[in-house]
Amino acid sequence: ALYRYWRGIAPALGKLPGRRHFNPASVPTLLPNLWLLDVAGEPRRFHFRVIGSELARLGIPARPGDDIEPLLPKASAQAVIAELERVVVGRQPIWFRGKALIPHEHFIAELERLHLPLAADGVDVDVLLCLTVFYDQTGAEI
Repeated sequence: ALYRYWRGIAPALGKLPGRRHFNPASVPTLLPNLWLLDVAGEPRRFHFRVIGSELARLGIPARPGDDIEPLLPKASAQAVIAELERVVVGRQPIWFRGKALIPHEHFIAELERLHLPLAADGVDVDVLLCLTVFYDQTGAEI
């Protein structure tokens, strides 16, 4: 649903939507699982702008303004940052379902993640719109 919405808000063919095109009221059932990352600087840094209530409830130890990198376990930091970089450089979404790379509550068996690029000018990615859905041991959505 979020991917379809993101595609539908693109301002023109070949242009990415920007944060201004994203209306949270258009996806109300997804809001608890949404998060936004600001993309800034060289080397690129990723800072939490918004953290959905479900992510906070299930153990993401972050607050708006925090840099994502210090929250990552050393073993997975490089993979997470590389994935975010692929979205920025490639200007394309990335979807994943599997084991979490960032620690969450122990009862989370796997998660599904979608990272979508946003660009204020339609070209240069400056925000990532992200969705995370959590699943328990039975495969049921939490």
